[in-house]
Amino acid sequence: VYSLSSPYKGAEVNNQPVTADPPPYLGVDYLSPYTATNPMDGNPALAIDPSTGEMTITPTGLGQYVVGISVREYRNGVFLGTHFRDFQFNVVDCNSMAQIAMTTSNLTLIPGDTAQFITSVSNVNASLQWQENSGSGFINLMNGGQYSGVTNDSLTITNVTISQNGNTYRCYAYTDSCSDTSNAGVLSVFPLGTIDWMNSTLISLSPNPSTGLFSVELNSINAFRNLKIENTLGQIVFEQHIDNEKFLSIDLTGVPSGIYFIRLQGEKTIAVKRMVIE
Repeated sequence: VYSLSSPYKGAEVNNQPVTADPPPYLGVDYLSPYTATNPMDGNPALAIDPSTGEMTITPTGLGQYVVGISVREYRNGVFLGTHFRDFQFNVVDCNSMAQIAMTTSNLTLIPGDTAQFITSVSNVNASLQWQENSGSGFINLMNGGQYSGVTNDSLTITNVTISQNGNTYRCYAYTDSCSDTSNAGVLSVFPLGTIDWMNSTLISLSPNPSTGLFSVELNSINAFRNLKIENTLGQIVFEQHIDNEKFLSIDLTGVPSGIYFIRLQGEKTIAVKRMVIE
């Protein structure tokens, strides 16, 4: 049977005195409002399960607390003896660790793209560990294969696949005494033909359909750096670097007729729009 009890006095100066104090052993003197059954600040207060010995508390005050536990042994209803143990609980301020947050939240990509999740944490001494949840709970990632930067503030996933659609990623930060977890970011991976709507208002095409000559207007200056045109199989038929241009002329007169997708990508923005060559 487990219960809270008063720790014994003794060894105040030296944890291992050469000569132990003789019995009787007296309990420590608690300063008010603390007692042996209320040894630390908490709401709910410290409690112990008499059958299992499990202790529970939600601390409400910083400090270093000493807690005593007594274990009474019975056999066939007959009391045999009591064993005592002392524990030290240290409640520290984790605000210095504080609030790890995702700089990058959700990403929408197509197969073969590179995903990058970025987080920030106020404590530069904190250790970081990226985690992935593919449907069975979060597990720690290791560097290798698609993954790099798993213990840094930036996680890179190369050559994303359809099977990773819906996976979530978060970063766990910890020190010797504190820990925190960022919010999770969702990775969405779709076949190109299914995301022709994405941010399409950022691109204006005329005429569309066309025999191959397109005028392109970008409605978000400086948002994009690369332009690709791909067929429905994801094969690139045209590629161009963009450097702050707002108006572009694209000549696809040698490309077979059919449905294509113009995709513009920047550091934080992707836009895809459907285009037709007659």
